[in-house]
Amino acid sequence: MLDLVSTASYKKDPPFVIGFSNASTSSPWRIALARSLMAAAQRQRDVVSHVLVRDAQDDPMRQIEHLEEMLDRSIDLCILSAAASDHLQLQATVRKMGAKGVPVVGVDRVCGQAEDLLCFVTAPDVLVGRISALWLSEFLVGRGRILMLCGREDASPCRQRLQAALEIFSLYPEIEIEAIEYTNWEAQLGQDAVGRHLKRGADFAGVWCDSGLQGVGSIRAFVEAGFRRGTVPPHTGGEINLMYKLAFQHKVPLCGVDYPASMGALSFQTGLDALFGRKVPRRIEANIDIVVSRGHETPSVKADILAEEKVRWDREDDYIHAAGWIPNMNFHNTRGKPFFI
Repeated sequence: MLDLVSTASYKKDPPFVIGFSNASTSSPWRIALARSLMAAAQRQRDVVSHVLVRDAQDDPMRQIEHLEEMLDRSIDLCILSAAASDHLQLQATVRKMGAKGVPVVGVDRVCGQAEDLLCFVTAPDVLVGRISALWLSEFLVGRGRILMLCGREDASPCRQRLQAALEIFSLYPEIEIEAIEYTNWEAQLGQDAVGRHLKRGADFAGVWCDSGLQGVGSIRAFVEAGFRRGTVPPHTGGEINLMYKLAFQHKVPLCGVDYPASMGALSFQTGLDALFGRKVPRRIEANIDIVVSRGHETPSVKADILAEEKVRWDREDDYIHAAGWIPNMNFHNTRGKPFFI
């Protein structure tokens, strides 16, 4: 059943002042999330006065300072992508915003309890973990030693994807997990982790990545270790254009479950609905695409789109699919003042 939240108490007359507190801009995906949200804001300039955009740099204490600043500036609504899921002071600050009448829309990463947020805009992280693990298990015919490369340990998407993947792998007794490594969703850390294992002689049947952000580093590590085209073990992980390019160039069996940066735009539109007094769902999930390299579908996992059709050869390596168009950072509002501050 769809859980709708009444927003009558938040209804206001435009123009609105909206705050966006981003966990970080430490990866191409996080930048794409911000661009998606800001592009959506620009399209609503007739009802939005300006948008405060802040980057917490993965520091929950810095994010607390940003939220306090937004309260001081009397924003009408806050969109929050939490720097940490279990940080008690950050959770308290989120609750404080709600107590002061400022609704908080969570996006991508949750902080605290669901009731502390007006709503949460995300994608089905559990499904991301299950589908990718199921594909790898079936592709390996239920046996083999694998390495797991996760994102950031204190982020809710990482935890949910990992737990879901482990539940699937536990159904296959002959799947052995060599190690679980955390990479902060950074290509270099993914490359370093795989490189360390390969140098000590590890032999992997596959690599499970909860995102292509670190997956590109993993493939590079195998190539640097001398693996020829067609011999790099199967990988999971999507989102970033380079992951699909490398998989095609090195003939790597791949399953990517794309985590859409377009949820940034979705969270902004949801925030506007709340300020206009429209009911909004407690939880909103953006659609995901299952992307599989040609000839590598499994009995249970079929492609929504093939990897070679998903890749954009005309776009840069760090291009994130479904990010939307890039906003004009020098854009001004109808009063001639900066729109993004």
